Amino acid sequence: MVVVIVVAIIAAIAIPSYTQYIERKDVAIAKQEAQKIATELERF
Repeated sequence: MVVVIVVAIIAAIAIPSYTQYIERKDVAIAKQEAQKIATELERF
């Protein structure tokens, strides 16, 4: 029973952190893609 509680506590801490990590990664990728598009538009 104690193991289940410990796992639940760890999951409660880890899941929000992982979600924030994924969001930051997606924003960084979007910024890179926007910069690539801007560069290509300038070349055009």
